[in-house]
Amino acid sequence: MPFPRVLVGCPTSEAKAYCLERFLGGLKSLTYQNFEVCLVDNSKTNEYCELLEKHAKEFEKETGKRFAVLREGLNIEKARQRVVFCRNLLRQKALDEGFDYFFSLEQDVIPPPDIIERLLSHKKEICGGAYLNLMPTGHMSAVAFKFESEENRRNALLTPLGLMNLFPSRLMEVDATGLGAILIHRSVLGKISFRVEEDSTAFDDIFFGRDARNAGYKIFLDSSMFCLHLFRPGFSKTDL
Repeated sequence: MPFPRVLVGCPTSEAKAYCLERFLGGLKSLTYQNFEVCLVDNSKTNEYCELLEKHAKEFEKETGKRFAVLREGLNIEKARQRVVFCRNLLRQKALDEGFDYFFSLEQDVIPPPDIIERLLSHKKEICGGAYLNLMPTGHMSAVAFKFESEENRRNALLTPLGLMNLFPSRLMEVDATGLGAILIHRSVLGKISFRVEEDSTAFDDIFFGRDARNAGYKIFLDSSMFCLHLFRPGFSKTDL
């Protein structure tokens, strides 16, 4: 059976330049054979895109795998909408070009080398790796969420998983997870686009989880696939 074809990528901007070298190193370390990379840059100037294109050519020469760089979403004023627009370009590219999966990998997330094949082995339509973030409360937590009760489910009140909930390492069902390191099957992409709502401050990962659940999909997290998150305190997606 041939290896499923996987598109790896994310929206990005010059604000993520601080972790570009580590990100590229993580891409080069991936052991899965059948993947391509695409980054969608929405920086204010051309310089970062030109830098990405330079690294893309080096990556292709070194690995033999394709690496595309797009520059889109420049005229969209609101950051959340820019992120959604760019991520939907990646979604459409995966659908139009016959990819079996989209592996959404944010530029500040460094995955284990075997993450793609490990996530594929679970044979789930939506399956992510684990990583931590600094929450508004000041606590570190996994970027994954559960409803603690049926009442919370009815009211759409998600609770972040605490660090200790990742142990022992296992495949677990969650109600939402971040888009920093998540493998999504094309059947899901065909039904669900990325979006946000104007009357909410939540980002597209929360709405993706909601839409996936409403469409009947289950969301899984493999906590043995622990990724390094190179976040900066005070930095958020609004800086993209």
